Amino acid sequence: MKIFFSQQNDDDTAFWINNPSSLDIIVDNGEASEITADDILCSFNLNELDSIFSLLASKIKKGGKLILYFTDIELLSHMLATGTITLTDFNDALCQNNLGVKSFISTDFVLERLSRLGFKVNQKQIKNFTSIIVSTLE
Repeated sequence: MKIFFSQQNDDDTAFWINNPSSLDIIVDNGEASEITADDILCSFNLNELDSIFSLLASKIKKGGKLILYFTDIELLSHMLATGTITLTDFNDALCQNNLGVKSFISTDFVLERLSRLGFKVNQKQIKNFTSIIVSTLE
């Protein structure tokens, strides 16, 4: 079972879920072969994210994939500080499509949590301001 965890449904090849309670009810533990969390992590407070990562890990079967897309605040801040982007670009990256932003995270923040939960990172990529991490549950 493939799950697309996002505020809006942009993937018609997977089962779309937009909140953790639906994920917990609809997907059994160890059932999902792949979960894609697309720009939804920022809709949770930092103190909620550890439980969100644990929930995602519990739903993925061994060898299953977790694919994360999120705006990396450290990268974005660095680009603003070095003049690579303008303040307008910075604000657009943080505010577009993110009406319910509650937190900003970094790639290091995410990698630390994935490591603790037994994920092996297969791929890290930066595309514009978005960090993309593909990992496998070992």
